[in-house]
Amino acid sequence: MTSPAPASLPHSKGWVIGRVLGAPLILQPVWFLVAAVLTAVLVPLVQSALPGTATGWTILVAATFVVVLFASVLAHELAHAWVATRLGQRVHEIVLSALGGHTAFTRGGLGPGGSALVALAGPLVNLVLGGALLALAQPLLATHRAAGVLVAAMASANLVVAAFNLVPGLPLDGGQLLASLVWRLTGRQHTGTVVAAWVGRALAVGLLGWALVLPLAAGRSPVPFTVLWTLAVAAAVWSGASGALRQARTQERAGALSVESVGRPARAVPAVASAADVVAALTGGSFEVVLVDDGVPVAYVDRGALASVPPHALAQTPAWSVAAPLHPGAAVDADLRGTDLLTALVAAFRVQPVVVALAEGRVVALLVDGDVARSLR
Repeated sequence: MTSPAPASLPHSKGWVIGRVLGAPLILQPVWFLVAAVLTAVLVPLVQSALPGTATGWTILVAATFVVVLFASVLAHELAHAWVATRLGQRVHEIVLSALGGHTAFTRGGLGPGGSALVALAGPLVNLVLGGALLALAQPLLATHRAAGVLVAAMASANLVVAAFNLVPGLPLDGGQLLASLVWRLTGRQHTGTVVAAWVGRALAVGLLGWALVLPLAAGRSPVPFTVLWTLAVAAAVWSGASGALRQARTQERAGALSVESVGRPARAVPAVASAADVVAALTGGSFEVVLVDDGVPVAYVDRGALASVPPHALAQTPAWSVAAPLHPGAAVDADLRGTDLLTALVAAFRVQPVVVALAEGRVVALLVDGDVARSLR
């Protein structure tokens, strides 16, 4: 699976076991629990496929299958990452989780065609691996049955991983392909994401129906393990689809972002001014006050601190004593719009939560991270 990675996105929790294409490769600890459960479930199946095999060898074959299965998932994610980097994107992280994995990367300027290529890369690798392993399994089954059974199982696993990921619903790769197609047809990325996300939600509901409703309709009791596993997968699909919907809404709002819509109008006052000068600048409108030194913004007035100064002491109180400093880098171009402005704000808010907007070097507004976050919600 793939997911967008905003510049401010933190890394997923887990153990960093290496770096690939400049991004951390993260293994989540719950993987070991899932691997142990899968091994235990597979042992009876291996025993039925290889009767007479010693218990130790049976466990080894089952455990080997599980490790190779997750290696196939890793190959799937590496394919996403490699194609993304070839298309000029920066990979944020590659994660191996309990139910598979995901690759997060920036999507700036990728377009529907590029997004489709990245999404298709993962399942394509699994299809190729599955086909190659299936061809290898045929002669092995006749000469070395244990090895042949293991290779055939690995081939089946790769084909299943590819087929499931090609289902057209987010957060699966097939969902990204559907989103890219709708994006291409409508010209709106938002529409593509919304359509594919709702298909993903329908898929999650369908999985639960398959595990619960179908057995009951056939007069059978649902298998508890199947129900629990399907519930986990359905929950992950629903969560991913819902996250895509939220992100689509955020992206749509980000497209309309401007300094005028989220900024607080500001006036510049010389840094050597007094608190009385600040009060005069505030008269006649709702403004913030920024102190400038040789045209460079150096501080913004804290209204709470200003209000604490007695009226008779305003003229003798330096303006800088009721102001908070503006650190270098806490500024954005007031002419930026949409996602360009959001990208600039993300970088500036790393410096401090209040930044100044400048138009040709002139102070026009203050922007507060909380105000911007509320506008995106």
